Amino acid sequence: MTKRAKILLIISGVLVVAFLALGIVSFFNVRIVRFPTPSMANTIIPGESVLCSLAIGEVKRGDIIWFKFPPDPKTSYLKRVVGLPGDKIQVRGMKVFINGQELPEARTLIEIGPEVNANAAKELSVETAEGPYRVYYDKYRQQEAEDFELQGAMKFGVIEEFEVPSGQYFVLGDCRDNSMDSRYWGTVPRENIIGKALMIVGSKDSKRLYQKIR
Repeated sequence: MTKRAKILLIISGVLVVAFLALGIVSFFNVRIVRFPTPSMANTIIPGESVLCSLAIGEVKRGDIIWFKFPPDPKTSYLKRVVGLPGDKIQVRGMKVFINGQELPEARTLIEIGPEVNANAAKELSVETAEGPYRVYYDKYRQQEAEDFELQGAMKFGVIEEFEVPSGQYFVLGDCRDNSMDSRYWGTVPRENIIGKALMIVGSKDSKRLYQKIR
């Protein structure tokens, strides 16, 4: 057996174990997709390949979904679900409020520079807030006036509370100050959802390979 064949065999074995660990029975229910944009950094670093399940099931708050972009269904994105149908949502600075209650999210301040388009953003400090997943904010933008975001093109859930319509989902990128998401263009219909992100299967950083996405 050649060295290349051995490597391929090892990789195949790791993938099979990963599939079984995640409860995926059929290879036809998953797809590997490469996402080049930095809006989910550092959860997903630009250029990494992500294993997505096509068995969507119930969409829960905190899920990272793969969906057809509502204004242009030929384009698809990955974003995190923060608002469910019927939720009243408002984003205030680094905090997200759902039905008047702050959404628990772990927060990290980062430095957004040109390298964020190809590499992980530089992490500067960790905030005290805790949550089941981590999101990232640009330190320098957050130091500006509190009404900074009101000056931009954010139309939904920023200036005033926004109620998520029935059958729709409010999504945000984890790199909050570098993401065009529901704050700008609105919600994602259930029928636009293609799948859910499961794990990193391709990365320049070998330590990130086969890490479950949360």
